[in-house]
Amino acid sequence: EGLEAPNVEIVKPGDNIRVSDDMIVEGFSVAHSIVDSLGYHTMTFVDGKPNAGVINNGDFLTEEEMPVGRAFEMENFKDLISRKPVTHILMDSTMPAFNDLAEEKAKSSPRIGFDKAVENVLGVIDDNKGKVIVSPVISRSVQNIAIDMEAARRLGTKVYLDGKWLQLVSKAMSLSGYKDFDDVLYKGSLKQYLEDKKVSKKYIVCTGAFAQGMEEYEKNQGAGNQIPMASATKMALGIHPDIKLSEDFLILSRQRIIDEINGVTGPKMLQLMAAQRATIVMSPSEKKIGNFREIKMQDSGHLNADAMRNYVRMVNEQCSGVTYIPIHGNMEQCRNSKRVINDCGGEAYVSANQDALVLGKGITYDMDNYKAPQTWIGCKKIVFDPLNPDPSIPYGGKVEYWLIDENYLPIEKFMDFDATRGSKPGDKDYYDNQFADKYEEGSLPNREPMHPGKRSNNDGYMRGFNGKIKRTKGGKPRKINPLKGKGRDDY
Repeated sequence: EGLEAPNVEIVKPGDNIRVSDDMIVEGFSVAHSIVDSLGYHTMTFVDGKPNAGVINNGDFLTEEEMPVGRAFEMENFKDLISRKPVTHILMDSTMPAFNDLAEEKAKSSPRIGFDKAVENVLGVIDDNKGKVIVSPVISRSVQNIAIDMEAARRLGTKVYLDGKWLQLVSKAMSLSGYKDFDDVLYKGSLKQYLEDKKVSKKYIVCTGAFAQGMEEYEKNQGAGNQIPMASATKMALGIHPDIKLSEDFLILSRQRIIDEINGVTGPKMLQLMAAQRATIVMSPSEKKIGNFREIKMQDSGHLNADAMRNYVRMVNEQCSGVTYIPIHGNMEQCRNSKRVINDCGGEAYVSANQDALVLGKGITYDMDNYKAPQTWIGCKKIVFDPLNPDPSIPYGGKVEYWLIDENYLPIEKFMDFDATRGSKPGDKDYYDNQFADKYEEGSLPNREPMHPGKRSNNDGYMRGFNGKIKRTKGGKPRKINPLKGKGRDDY
């Protein structure tokens, strides 16, 4: 609100975009978790002459049909690299890392494919008859969401999408002309869905494959800090407004645990769900969590070692003198990609995050001691102190954004706004009781009470103490317990 609409250019495969006098970018079709994603060929010029031709596939697969949208268009890609210079290829390196070919053959597992993933999901559901199905997903991973949609379709039931990002992705798909999920999506609220007797098999696909918001919730300070939180995280913490887990729920944890992303929060979320007696079934990962059953229910959205070798061999047939730069992986994974590329006679250059590289025909090197210009921004949270109230600080607190230097020292404040509570631990009156043990009625600071949905002067949202204190029968201020109603044995 208050911002100008962005300038949006629609780019299609084969379109050439001139970025400046010395750069032209052409998009080409790749396949990943989002529908109809694009990779890019970037052609740079020096003194009007071609210099570097860089292919960035992004995250991609090459050898599978997609359940929704286009697959990797190999023939069109061959045409691109045969008619345009290619000096460098940025190579997705998210696959598991191995020390050598022998270890790779011993430990790597084949892809199961879409149909087998659906079959495995249906098998797990059949083993847990009568349970409400909850499948936390990466909200933008349409190709993996499609597994749940097809499973629901074969079950003859409807799916409810729970989570703002999932609903936005569904809307974006529809606006883009993709109606693949419309026949199985439930139209209505979650409460209506849970109460709808016409939907005998409840199947909830929700945000939270990576337990988003769990770490922020545990580190939260003050009553006013906003915590963007995924649906599955709310369920695990017992603060979801419509769903309370029990032995009647089956959790399909299809997204494997990834150490760098959810190595701590993922297991914690599943353990909290199990503590509420939900049944957990998960895809295999390097982490063994409790005694949860493991079965592969989806593939990675990234090419594996065999697919990478086939890709490199194909490029070798079309081009010469190409240098591969492994990206999107930790250093171990990038070195593993180098090993695989070298196996096929390709040349690879491994660099670290924040390295600045000089690229050109036959040229690849680091710029020593070079630092790309960066703007550092720091966020400062100011918490309302009920023991020493400041009339300029709302009950929800404030958030300030500062320009800072690389040593995290403040330079200049450029924005501030009143904080918002994004979730509701306990019940609807939780926030009304935050300061009940500090104040008696009528003794709050003299300021206008703010209520849910009311805007502050600086266009933020506030949710504050409304002056009403909930009390026990004995007259003492009542504190709301977010874990109210859960027995000792639940944890």
